[in-house]
Amino acid sequence: AMDLVSQYDDAMGKIHHWCIRGDNDSCRCEDPLLPQPKLEYPTWISAHKSNKKRVEKVLQDGTEIDVAIVGESVVEEMGGRWLGSTIHKQNGDSGMNQFTQMFQKNFDKEHGGKVQGITLGVAGDTSPSA
Repeated sequence: AMDLVSQYDDAMGKIHHWCIRGDNDSCRCEDPLLPQPKLEYPTWISAHKSNKKRVEKVLQDGTEIDVAIVGESVVEEMGGRWLGSTIHKQNGDSGMNQFTQMFQKNFDKEHGGKVQGITLGVAGDTSPSA
């Protein structure tokens, strides 16, 4: 039995396939409503663990987070990371890309943002693994 909270829940439960064609032969889409970690990819596991540690640190430090952005590679880059590792400076580069700069400007109070955010993205994520 499924506990329905809204009409939206009911409508989502009736979707059989998540792709355009919607048939058993051509649909390779994962169901975005069923969590599916990418355990076959060691770099995904590392990035996932890194995100968990960052959340634990925020909770431990008592930092108030106004917004958590969950997603894939673009979201991970916003936080200055790639596959769980910090993006390092190269050849005089600041190490920040346009995504990191945008995140800091808007979601990091130390850099002038109006709200405090955290990025929880992993390159290669899809809806079920996010």
